[in-house]
Amino acid sequence: MAQSRAFSDAETVHNLAREGNLESAVEVLRGLASFDSFTYEDALCASDACTMHGSYDLSWQLCKRLLKLDPKQWLPYARGSENLYELGKHQKALKIAEEGLSLSPGCKPLIIAASKAATRLSNSRRLEELLEILIKEHPSRESCDFAVKALALKGDEESLASLMCLVQDALPRRS
Repeated sequence: MAQSRAFSDAETVHNLAREGNLESAVEVLRGLASFDSFTYEDALCASDACTMHGSYDLSWQLCKRLLKLDPKQWLPYARGSENLYELGKHQKALKIAEEGLSLSPGCKPLIIAASKAATRLSNSRRLEELLEILIKEHPSRESCDFAVKALALKGDEESLASLMCLVQDALPRRS
């Protein structure tokens, strides 16, 4: 009987979130004792709703459920890292992103999540490594802009100069 109620709660949250009723979806989630009966899809949808609502604590709890269901998938690591970052838990955010990168090296959302946490933690060496990977693996204007802004915020002119050389090499030349 309890299992059908939990399924019903997951289904309710899923439907509320899809309808854009985030406040009600989060309210239902806060009333639940656990998310153990949530399927991967239910937990993912609920985590989306919580993130959009700004309920990063709940979204992180749902990410833990996602990691339990499929620990080889990169998405819960990236989202979990972002949630922890928003909660001010930068060391843990970096750790979760690094765990995801060990499973999915070169994954752009994980590199960005780890870079944000490394910036907050003033881990310049790791930040430079991550940004170099980002530019080499994903040579786009967006990636390069992110990398330049991240280093510019740190005010490290030497690192910024070496990164600019990498950016110039990575982006196609205009004729």
